[in-house]
Amino acid sequence: MTGTEEWGMGGDYWHNGVQTSLPMAGLPSSTNNPAGSDIDGAAEYRFLISDSIPFNNHLTVNWEHGVVNDNAQRYKATMLWYGTPTPTAVRTDQVSPGSPGYQSPSDQLSSLTAAYEQTVQSPLITNTVAQMTTSSTLTTMAINSANAGAYLRRTLNSCVPNQRANVFVDGQPAGTWYNAGVSRKTGYDGHDRCWRDDDFPLPSQSLTAGKTSITIRLDNDTLNQPSRIWTASTYQLFSFG
Repeated sequence: MTGTEEWGMGGDYWHNGVQTSLPMAGLPSSTNNPAGSDIDGAAEYRFLISDSIPFNNHLTVNWEHGVVNDNAQRYKATMLWYGTPTPTAVRTDQVSPGSPGYQSPSDQLSSLTAAYEQTVQSPLITNTVAQMTTSSTLTTMAINSANAGAYLRRTLNSCVPNQRANVFVDGQPAGTWYNAGVSRKTGYDGHDRCWRDDDFPLPSQSLTAGKTSITIRLDNDTLNQPSRIWTASTYQLFSFG
C-alpha cells in the first residue's frame, strides 16, 4: 500500500476523485457527485475474494491517517464477513528450536528484539531465533486424523533476505517455502520490524489424511546461494476441518 486509495484499487485517487465502479472495487462517492447529491467525503469499497485474508479467530484492520498517523480526519468503515460459525483451522502442535521434537544440528541460536511490521506502533518482542544452514526436522507433530489438509506457520526473522527451503512430509515432497524478507529499517516508533508469521500450506491431502502425527523436514535450499540462511523461532501446525 502507498495510500488509502490503494485499498479500493484506485491509485492517485482515481485520477483526482473521478467516480469509479468496478466489479471488485471502486469509488462510488466523491467530489464530482451529481448535482443535488449529498457529499460525505470520499467513499470506497473492495471485495476481498481472490485476495482474501485468512484468519483463525479475529481480524484487526488498521488504516493510517496520514503519513505517520497524524491526520485528524474521521474515517468510518463497514466490514462484512461471510464464513462458518466455527473455526476451520485448529492448532494441533507447536515446537521451537531446542524443544523436544525439534532437530537441527546446524542451528546457531541468537536473541532477537524487534517488532512486527503491521502497525504504526508495535511493541518490542524478545525471543530466540535459530539460523539454519542445512536442515531441520520437526518430529511426530500431532495432527487431527479427520483433517482436510493442514498448514505450517513459522515465526521468523524476516530481516534476513531470501529464505528458501524444500519441505517434506513423512519423506514426501510438499513444495518449496520461500520468503523474500524485508529491508531492515525502523518504524515510526523507532523499533526494528523483523518479526513475521509466514504460513505454508501442505498442498495435498494425501500427505496428511487419516494421520495422527506427521514428521516435517525442511532442507535449506542453498543450490544457487551457498550462504543462504533459514530462520525460525517457532513452528505451529494447524489442521483444517
